[in-house]
Amino acid sequence: MPGDHLSDRDREALRLAYVLREQMRAWMSRRGVTAALMISPFVDRAGQPNVLVRMDANLALAMILSFHEADGR
Repeated sequence: MPGDHLSDRDREALRLAYVLREQMRAWMSRRGVTAALMISPFVDRAGQPNVLVRMDANLALAMILSFHEADGR
């Protein structure tokens, strides 16, 4: 069965990447942001699940502005 070779930490990293991707896509949609987004799951050398997020400048700037709005700036 696909995925049987994955460790629990691998599966956790995949779940984390999936949830983050869905949340970021929803956030982008609510704000009308269309941009390239890549989220890659991995397990680091310490065995901890991680995600690597890659985005273009438009998305990065939209997120920065959103953080400033949330902070009341």
